[in-house]
Amino acid sequence: MKSLAKYLSFFSIVLISIFLSSCVTPVDQFDNTLPTLTVSRPANNDTIQVGAQEIIYEVFDDQGMAYLEVFVNGVLNLRYPFLQTGAKPPIFINTDSTGITKRISYSVRAVDLAGNITNSPVFSNIYIATPKPPAPNQLELTRVTDSQIRLTWRNTGKFLQYFEVWRKTNEGNFVLLRNVSPDTLSIIDVIPDIKDNYTYRVRSKTIDNFSDFSSDSFLPRITPPPAPFNLRLHRITDFIVNLTWSDSARNIIRYELWRKVDATGLYEMIKQMAPNSFNTNDIVNDPSRSYFYKIRSLGVAGFSEFSNEVIHQSNISGGLIPPRNFRGRTLGTNRVLLEWQDVNISKNFFKIERRADFFGAQFQQIALLPSNATSFRDSAGGLFSNGTFFYRIKVFTDIDSATSNEIFVTTSSYDLFAPTNLIASNLNAKTIRLNWVDVNGNETKTFIERRTSLGGTFVVIGQVAANVRTFDDSLTFGGEVYTYRVRAADDNNLFSDYSNEVTITKTFTNKVINAFENKLMRVLNSQQKTAFSEIARKNK
Repeated sequence: MKSLAKYLSFFSIVLISIFLSSCVTPVDQFDNTLPTLTVSRPANNDTIQVGAQEIIYEVFDDQGMAYLEVFVNGVLNLRYPFLQTGAKPPIFINTDSTGITKRISYSVRAVDLAGNITNSPVFSNIYIATPKPPAPNQLELTRVTDSQIRLTWRNTGKFLQYFEVWRKTNEGNFVLLRNVSPDTLSIIDVIPDIKDNYTYRVRSKTIDNFSDFSSDSFLPRITPPPAPFNLRLHRITDFIVNLTWSDSARNIIRYELWRKVDATGLYEMIKQMAPNSFNTNDIVNDPSRSYFYKIRSLGVAGFSEFSNEVIHQSNISGGLIPPRNFRGRTLGTNRVLLEWQDVNISKNFFKIERRADFFGAQFQQIALLPSNATSFRDSAGGLFSNGTFFYRIKVFTDIDSATSNEIFVTTSSYDLFAPTNLIASNLNAKTIRLNWVDVNGNETKTFIERRTSLGGTFVVIGQVAANVRTFDDSLTFGGEVYTYRVRAADDNNLFSDYSNEVTITKTFTNKVINAFENKLMRVLNSQQKTAFSEIARKNK
């Protein structure tokens, strides 16, 4: 194949020569003046880059030039015809990647319109080097863990041997971190100390050249968390106080509650709380004394500053208790049910607050509820499927408030819809049949509920599997009024809303009616016999 390529190349050169010869304007056949040719670069022992390297030259002929030829290692590399204007063309040494790190020689031949030829000297020992690669770009840093950093970058260079990754700590100097293979565009670095600042840069290397460095990418230190804020104290009893607080920090390891007794006392750490705690109680041993409280948090980079200070004094009465047993569950992709218990007698209202699960998210008020509320359905804007949302509830009086523990709920990836068109009919002497329309594809069962008198309580009387649309209730009695409703559910405790309610009266059977008539006749006959006996007694 290489021999064939050489022959084709030679054949092409011959054709070009014939074409150029046919285009050469005839000149005086007695023109024996040779063209003047001077080549200045590349010179002996120079270095050129792979690809097209321009040759710097000057040429002149009194009758005009026909073409120039470049020879590499004694072989014609390419022929360059002169333009019709007579302007000299740019000429090049053309090499490809197979010539990298090799040394070549070259020369130039000038041919005028009369065919006179001038050859330049042969320039030798010229090294073919790789070009300087472009700098890597789009260097980005991502924390995998507190101490593991992922570096990613992009590259457009060719003929690479490796990348160099450099790192600087704080205001120090950059040091070479490691070399990585040319097909690697991402690494993970383990930093020595998360409390230091780090700056990274990357460059690439060919056999002959380094690229410029990429732009620097900065990784700030992990600092201690900010101080918890809005610490509040609520008196539950003479001996129990409740403390609540807020915090916008993430990745907390724990909270610490500190206390001192009386203004002249010294603070001591009395309790450690879980990182998701925003509520705790403390036992007051002597209600006649003053107790001072503050809290701080611990993160991976150390302790926060202390929160604001709160004071419990015997002459200050709170009386509010945070709502208890605060819980929630998803009702679908954008609905959440919250429930709680409240033991306060005097209160004005509840406030429901919610925040999303992302860095910097703050609690926002989503509802104000009357003082007798014990549940709330959240369908406010901002909920979405498979999202995690945090909730807390506050109870208020005119002079005090108390905050529940914080909970989270993850919404479902799908919704369950209420079955429709529920109808009921007397199937036979003992059975009422229910039929409905199933509009779901994700339920695993349907619950059937019944109440036996208007205004009574619904109870579950059975369930059917997915896609079943009928149920027979055989535990019925003639003359009784029954009301039914159904709802769909899945195995993850997700329920649809209830269907429409349907009410039906169970009819008496013929057997029951006949028994009732016979009993009535027996009663009437007995009453008649008694009456006749009384008449006979009086007539004696």
